[in-house]
Amino acid sequence: MFVNRKALRDIPRILSYTARGTMRHLREKGGSCPRLKGRRAVEVQQLMVTAPLCAELRDLHSTLLQVEATIQAQMTNTSQGAAAATKLQAMPFTVSNSAPPYDLSATSPDLVAVQIVAIQQRAAFSGTGPIAWAVGANCTYKASSTAALQNVTVVNATSATKYVVQPAKATPTSKQPATITVSPSTLTLVSPVAGAFWTPLLPIYNASLPTYPVNYTDVQKQAQRDAATNQISALNAAVDAGNNSFTFPPGVYRISDYLNLGPTTNFTLNMANVELITEGGGHFKLYANTKLTIAGPLALEGDPFLIPQTVILSTDNASTIVVQAMSGYPPPTNQGRVVIFDSKGVRLPTWQAWPQSVTDLGGGNYSVVFSDYDMQQSGIAAAAQPGNYIAYEGGPGGVWLIANNGVAFQQINAYAGGAVFGQWETGLISFSQWRAIRRPGTNRLFAGGNYVQIIYQGGSFSMDRSEVAYNWDDLSDLFNYVGWTNANGQTTKTVWAALEADWQPGQTVSLYNAYTLQLLSTATIVSVNNTANQTAVDALNNALWSVGLSGTNSDNMNLVTLNTAVKISNLTMLDCTQARPQSISVTNSYFHDGLNDGINGKGGLNITFANNWVERTAFMGIDAAEDAYWWEGGVPGKLISRL
Repeated sequence: MFVNRKALRDIPRILSYTARGTMRHLREKGGSCPRLKGRRAVEVQQLMVTAPLCAELRDLHSTLLQVEATIQAQMTNTSQGAAAATKLQAMPFTVSNSAPPYDLSATSPDLVAVQIVAIQQRAAFSGTGPIAWAVGANCTYKASSTAALQNVTVVNATSATKYVVQPAKATPTSKQPATITVSPSTLTLVSPVAGAFWTPLLPIYNASLPTYPVNYTDVQKQAQRDAATNQISALNAAVDAGNNSFTFPPGVYRISDYLNLGPTTNFTLNMANVELITEGGGHFKLYANTKLTIAGPLALEGDPFLIPQTVILSTDNASTIVVQAMSGYPPPTNQGRVVIFDSKGVRLPTWQAWPQSVTDLGGGNYSVVFSDYDMQQSGIAAAAQPGNYIAYEGGPGGVWLIANNGVAFQQINAYAGGAVFGQWETGLISFSQWRAIRRPGTNRLFAGGNYVQIIYQGGSFSMDRSEVAYNWDDLSDLFNYVGWTNANGQTTKTVWAALEADWQPGQTVSLYNAYTLQLLSTATIVSVNNTANQTAVDALNNALWSVGLSGTNSDNMNLVTLNTAVKISNLTMLDCTQARPQSISVTNSYFHDGLNDGINGKGGLNITFANNWVERTAFMGIDAAEDAYWWEGGVPGKLISRL
């Protein structure tokens, strides 16, 4: 049987460009679909997307299946063909469904209930917490762990825990409905009859609530500062003495800037029932720790809360929006991106946009001007209706990780400063029950720049039973970067390369042909010097733009010296496997209301996304970066995704 080997080689490229074009089309229309790529025959298993699928993606899926079927018809009766067919079947276009995270309603104030949506059959699961059953849903439930299963149809719901149901196969005339009161602590949901799919309800928002749940007096604030000073001194003494743990007494502590910790080894910082308030700086700066644990329940707060919020008064639908600053928040600014929420506090589908100018009109009112592009193409004009809200990029707070070899965060609520930045990280960085959300009992729209962005030097990442929401960028970025160069056939030891990577001397760099991803050569890094070179930037940008990739700038230009001369042909990709995360695992977690992506696993060698829920993100739900842009990811590894 003839095998069209050229067509077989071209399949990944065809899939990549087709999917990329469709995704770009969806983004321009304000759509939000997972980014599906396949430049190489990557071993991708069970990549699943949230329902309902965008119509364009469904059509793309159908077209690609036809392409695969045509090619596979040429591959029977040969061992090479069978192997290739197996590869094609593993391409990322399997569409299925699984349960979203367990116990979400028990861990998030936004998830006061969940809702049944009837879709395809799926595997059994169980969960606990307050629920809401949709009228007409066929469900199997247990009223307690020892009770028998009952198949029922929901007739009515009278409260968050009381439901009127009747046997699923009965008719209203054959048996009267019965009222069942459900105990949230004992209810177990098992294998819904119709394959019900559980989805969180929209967030609850009340603009009449205050900025802070508690207003402390000046005397109380000073006492909190003094308490923090005393406990931090005691913490430093414990570290110097070689102790393996320190416990903050329960209470409220106020700091002006980061609580610095490190280096330590096998150290646990216990902060159960503690609230740590920063007055403009960050929360933690963790340096050179090995196997450090920070354990809660701990609340991270900021006072003042430095994120502007405004209510929209009017708009000309062209460039100008008139807003009123909300009490308790700073005035609007043109120094960052904005996100628009409706009157119920639900994020509206807008793309990234920056105000061009902000003018004080007096009386707490401001004129906010956007470019024509941002107003129309980013969806601002459609979303900026009177009565809706705008939240603006701002601070405070955050966690810095610098050169740690393993850090565990446990039971932490980041109400301000949920942004976690890491660099030169090795070991396992783990988040368990990390919740970066709006503070309950307040009228906040944002939660303080809540996202996790970690650049690795090897090591691994784990997030489980967590929630990240309400921010102006990606919700989670876990990566290291590739670099780009174009020396046009030169053989050299010194390479001008665009990098956003923390590559180190002694590490091995691999050079790939950017068009085929064929390995060209390997070398050892002698030095990396960040040096501006506009000539090199211009030449590289021309090469990047010619193939539709993003450009770079002088800030990212580095002179990389290698131990041996390498030949660089046209556009070349540089990849440092030692600097990439060795594994990324994100499970049982909820990502929502972010301005860009939900989860990014960029450059990871082994990535697992399982049992997560992603919604209301303006860009993509999942971005595994199977393509290699200069700013996202490296040569693909293995992705297993069960969203």
